[in-house]
Amino acid sequence: MELQHLQYFLEVAKYQHMTRAAAELHVAQSALSRLIKGLENELGCSLFDRRGRNLILNKNGQILLKYTQNIFNQFKDMKRELSYSNGRQQDVTITMMVKVASKFLPEIISGFNRVHPEARFVIIQNEALENMQQPWDICLDAGMELQEDKFSICVLKEEICLAMPRNHPLAARKSIRLEEVAGESFLGMQKGSSMNEIATFYCHKAGFEPHIVLTSDNPATLRGMLSLGLGIVFNPIITWKEVSEEEFSLVPIEGHACFRYIYLHLRPNGYATPLVQDFKKYLINFFRKLAVQAKKDN
Repeated sequence: MELQHLQYFLEVAKYQHMTRAAAELHVAQSALSRLIKGLENELGCSLFDRRGRNLILNKNGQILLKYTQNIFNQFKDMKRELSYSNGRQQDVTITMMVKVASKFLPEIISGFNRVHPEARFVIIQNEALENMQQPWDICLDAGMELQEDKFSICVLKEEICLAMPRNHPLAARKSIRLEEVAGESFLGMQKGSSMNEIATFYCHKAGFEPHIVLTSDNPATLRGMLSLGLGIVFNPIITWKEVSEEEFSLVPIEGHACFRYIYLHLRPNGYATPLVQDFKKYLINFFRKLAVQAKKDN
């Protein structure tokens, strides 16, 4: 088995179509088919389920994909670290996975570029880490529990309130128990997002299944639907601060401590360049200032 064979496997897995993968690799389709068949024979198992002209990764293929991506990520890390170690031309690209707080990206990137004008960013959103075919450097994500390790640090803890139109019958309340909104229509983030999981968790904790009438991967869309009175929203009070415009009411939740934690993750066992390390420190400081400002505003 050669690295080139694994590279070809990655392309077939990406396109799930032999002809498209062959065109991308500039090789004959027949040669690519023989290579994949040879790889399957060497490993002693099939890697794809054939469905017409399409090739769908089966369980074996998914296992190989996981290890193959790790191999190539480690290979790229090796080249990066050797380049820095020997003072050669250095990689100034930072690949950032952003699952939360995307509205701050312009401010974050412009601020860091003022200190490091050489930095170049690749921003990836709405993609699962396990599906990434390129090594990422930093990921911003959120969870409902405080869990830190050597690759992850919590940069912000924020309270979650309920956002609703000002004319909603409960809008004037100083606080609301979740049990009181069990029959309400909810607007939520799409399934698989951390905000969706957090909101669903707290509803279940209060003893009900939320009636979700609309989901979106964009908080701005939810704000638009909220302004039309289509439902209520679980609203992080710092990173979704603009929801607190005049037509909305943010009502604290009582009875359940509703918070979320925003995490900064470094890729486990990956090589973080000095520039990435500087960006990590910048992000930690950025969110620290954000939290301080939020306390002043309140």
